[in-house]
Amino acid sequence: KNSLNVYYPNTISAIYLPGGNPNVESIIDMFEKCKITPSILSTAESKQNKIKLVRKLCPPEISEYNDEDIELAIIYIESGERGLSTDIQNSKKAEEELRKKEFETLIKEIDSRNLKVKKEWYFGNISNNDFRSYFQLINRVTKLKETIVLFGFSRLATDDAFYDIEIGKKLLFKDWDSKENNWLPAYKVYGEGIFFTLNINKIKEWEEKNEVKDYFTKMLTRIIKNTKDYRFYKARNILLHTLSHIIIDELALTCGYNAASIKERLYLEEDNCGVLIYTSSGDIDGTFGGLVRMGREKNFFPIVYKAIEKAKWCSSDPVCSEIGKTSGQGVNFVNGASCHSCSYLPETSCENGNLFLDRTLLIDEKIGFFNGVI
Repeated sequence: KNSLNVYYPNTISAIYLPGGNPNVESIIDMFEKCKITPSILSTAESKQNKIKLVRKLCPPEISEYNDEDIELAIIYIESGERGLSTDIQNSKKAEEELRKKEFETLIKEIDSRNLKVKKEWYFGNISNNDFRSYFQLINRVTKLKETIVLFGFSRLATDDAFYDIEIGKKLLFKDWDSKENNWLPAYKVYGEGIFFTLNINKIKEWEEKNEVKDYFTKMLTRIIKNTKDYRFYKARNILLHTLSHIIIDELALTCGYNAASIKERLYLEEDNCGVLIYTSSGDIDGTFGGLVRMGREKNFFPIVYKAIEKAKWCSSDPVCSEIGKTSGQGVNFVNGASCHSCSYLPETSCENGNLFLDRTLLIDEKIGFFNGVI
């Protein structure tokens, strides 16, 4: 009964994305604090009566906003009751759509109440031999809000059937189809992070090398046989995932947070080769700036360089490297040169259960992405 695989929670998470009207965002935050829900709004029939009800239930600060903004906020709250459209009832599809929107937002400079993104560095006219040329941009996310929703669970093994949100709701509620149970348990956390992307031109050039293709074909055969996660059918995505892990390990030694409190958020769709490394907590103030400070150009590149240097050697080598290159290792043999001694992270940090990792793609003398500068 104490086995870890008795209960696998199925969750979906999203980073808060600001809308076009800051007044409406502030009103929605006020609604949340005052616990104004769709069921409360349904007690009033007309729009004007709903606005009057809201003004009565909210603190005096609501008088600073006009009726039009309050009406938009009410429409937003009520639209949440309609649920997801039928074409994204699958949580994987829903998360894909969320990740696309998040990526489009995180590459910009944002200054809103719940998301603050500052541009730190962008690839310019630098030499191809410069270590920085392997990256496209770095943005410091000085404030973010993440919402995490539980939509079901599975036992003993993860199952693709449980990615359906409606199936998950049946496990959480006795009368899952009643109007009273048209909700899911969720919580919000606040934090900070570092967002960066790799140089997509260098990535494409590296993927086209025959040595890389030959090596990855063997690994891909094992992955396709044992998983349906098509995101990792590309060498670039396993490269980015492994790079994220070794950077988190190095950041944990530098910024003051332990590795278990630092998480990754991968953006792998199409040409979105980016990752958000962040930490979050339930406190509304989030964290203390130690991680986001490491996102400055003068701090970030030395940390990445050290991480890649350390990845060249594992205390389990040559066993780790040799098994990784031949038969693979880890659950279902979907990992290459990767183990607890080099690139595994705590369970709370990795969003893929320490699967789809391979140091070889980073540092190998023949096929390593970074072997031109290391």
